[in-house]
Amino acid sequence: MILGNNCVAFMFDELRYELNGVEIDRNRNVGIICTIKNYISLTHKTSKILHNAAWNIVANNGEGYINFCVPLNLLLGFCEAYKRVVINARHELILIRSRNDNNCLFGAQAAEAEIELHKIQWRMPHVILNEISKLSLLRALESGKYLNMSFRLWELYEFPLLHSTTKHSWTVKTASQLEKPRYRYVILFDMYASFRKSYYGCNNDNVLFTMAKFLECGPLTVIDCSRQNESVKNATVDVRIEFECKLDVPANITAYCLILYDHIVECNPLTNVVRKIT
Repeated sequence: MILGNNCVAFMFDELRYELNGVEIDRNRNVGIICTIKNYISLTHKTSKILHNAAWNIVANNGEGYINFCVPLNLLLGFCEAYKRVVINARHELILIRSRNDNNCLFGAQAAEAEIELHKIQWRMPHVILNEISKLSLLRALESGKYLNMSFRLWELYEFPLLHSTTKHSWTVKTASQLEKPRYRYVILFDMYASFRKSYYGCNNDNVLFTMAKFLECGPLTVIDCSRQNESVKNATVDVRIEFECKLDVPANITAYCLILYDHIVECNPLTNVVRKIT
């Protein structure tokens, strides 16, 4: 039996992060979401460092015990984007196990094998303030103001079986003004290579895929939706994808659309009230 790439993420159907009992971030189909997101986010150098997180791992055969250490910024948009301290709150991480491990393994007997989880440990850093910073923080808490926590959600949509035609129109969702897509995945290498520069503000000369590897692992298309007119009015936006193929789509082909959009949560550390703006 051989462990597949990103096998840890494929062990779970759903991953949910809650703050004071309020859902902040959620991913369904965790393996698919994280694989698509990391294909366009990671650099070649970073992918080598993440072997311990089951990303791009060397194939493992036979029986035995395996340990992995997976940073949550590979699995949740909140953990990737939010870099500040969360004050006086109860954190909960809910993991729902996959019904089977077929997507974690491949090989002649993969359909009959399973992975048994013995232990999951969540390691979270804690911050201890000096007296000056503590006094400043107490003053902020006593004011009763809500603290904004902004990040980008990763939301996956699925077209289970594409029709065997050349033209396709896929109505993905109806979104609010704040939920307008900033990026959509549907192929061109140049658009793929430009993602890191526009999304993270860094150079795009160290992307994960070469042209040959991109064509092998594709089709992936990155559509930048960040440069659009912003309206002050609260309105809805219809998200629809239209694409045309040279030949009819083969049978049993599934399409996935991963939308990254802005999300804002407010938290009052004094009263432990958490509320979502969107």
